[in-house]
Amino acid sequence: MSRLKRKHLEIVLSKLRGHPSPSRLLEQYTIPADLAAKILTLAAYRYDDIVGKVVFDLGCGTGRLAIGAALLGADYVIGLDIDRIALNVAKLNAYETEVSNRVDWVLCDIAVFQGSCHTVLQNPPFGTGLRGADRVFLKKAMELGSVVYTIHKSETDGFIRRFVEDHGGSISAVFKALMTIPRIFPFHEKRVYRFEVYIYRIEVV
Repeated sequence: MSRLKRKHLEIVLSKLRGHPSPSRLLEQYTIPADLAAKILTLAAYRYDDIVGKVVFDLGCGTGRLAIGAALLGADYVIGLDIDRIALNVAKLNAYETEVSNRVDWVLCDIAVFQGSCHTVLQNPPFGTGLRGADRVFLKKAMELGSVVYTIHKSETDGFIRRFVEDHGGSISAVFKALMTIPRIFPFHEKRVYRFEVYIYRIEVV
């Protein structure tokens, strides 16, 4: 398989269909294509955590991370989400990008899902909709994967580091990034919101 460049991947991901009716409670903000491409290419090319691997995308939404992993050469990908509408869109996106044969979609609460994989990718809720949702995602990711890539607001860095250590993980790398979220809910006053996030690579020991 030829190596897919980050910019090309970003363009492909940017063309995927979004959620037609995102939920504020579930914090259904689609991960920006540039951020998704950054995480995926770091995982694939710097750390060899994608190509030929089994990959889970927790809270996959419409499938940007899961589909991106398949495009970069993951052997098998599972996208998990509690929202049937999001998964229906994800299935269509996978079909249109011709990766349906390597991606399965599971409708479930990720807290009760059982399985194992090499790599977990996730853009988890920040916990502003459902308090503690970020902890649920982080704990489950570390139960399922040998390696976890997860995105959190920079101001929660201290908490994330303590949580990972307390649950038997080790942070091997942290990458800063800027997340851009467009106005999608009525309570949004600005046209665009930008804030700093950290991408953590966690090894589960």
